[in-house]
Amino acid sequence: MKRCKRFLSLLAVIVVIVTASSFAYTDTWSDYKTTTLYGYTYEYCCLTSIRYGNPKTMEASTLLKCERNAPAGYMGAQARLYTERGTLVTASDWVYNTSPLAGYYVDSDVTTTKGNYYSYGRVKLYNGNGYNDYYTYQSPIGVLNSIEPVTYKTNKYGDTYGTGVTVAITGEDPDFIEALGVDGTFGYVRSSDLESKVSSPRDALLSKSLEKANRMIPLYDEERNVIGQFEINTRYSEYTELSQ
Repeated sequence: MKRCKRFLSLLAVIVVIVTASSFAYTDTWSDYKTTTLYGYTYEYCCLTSIRYGNPKTMEASTLLKCERNAPAGYMGAQARLYTERGTLVTASDWVYNTSPLAGYYVDSDVTTTKGNYYSYGRVKLYNGNGYNDYYTYQSPIGVLNSIEPVTYKTNKYGDTYGTGVTVAITGEDPDFIEALGVDGTFGYVRSSDLESKVSSPRDALLSKSLEKANRMIPLYDEERNVIGQFEINTRYSEYTELSQ
């Protein structure tokens, strides 16, 4: 589904009634970050979307756009949805542009569990010899004005673990991120399992990331024991012209 019309308003919370699909959604946007790299200027942000269907759902999205069509493989993005305490609930896989594009959205899977959520986006931009990593700003959280920062704990192996909240302070993930497994089991996922192995535009094209939209990664306890699974579920939309 093309989502260009959603650029018409990027301030605070957007409520849109989509008559053709008979549902409404509320988008809560982060501010944009801007990066100029290897001759291209990019803007990126994240958002949470509440969709008022049956049932009502929440999802995270990352929007990455360029001032003009960026060459294939130059842009990568990932979407993550967290609870208000920073527990990872859903995450997409990494999606790269496989053709010249001005931008695209990446959506996580949805949750139907009541609560307050926020999103963080991850972005990778080609620098001529690999990729630079960036985080979007955190999206707003419903009625909450702020989140108490927490510090990472360390297990006996020296691994750091904790919630996604601390990313706002440290600018990097812990080794293990607090997460909910597919069956509701509380545990942690390895940050490295959420990372991309792509190192060049050629790799991005060969990865065929959209053909493996869903995959499972291990869910661990605090001492690296596997206790379940976490699903990576990705949806994708793109555009080739900026909306005015």
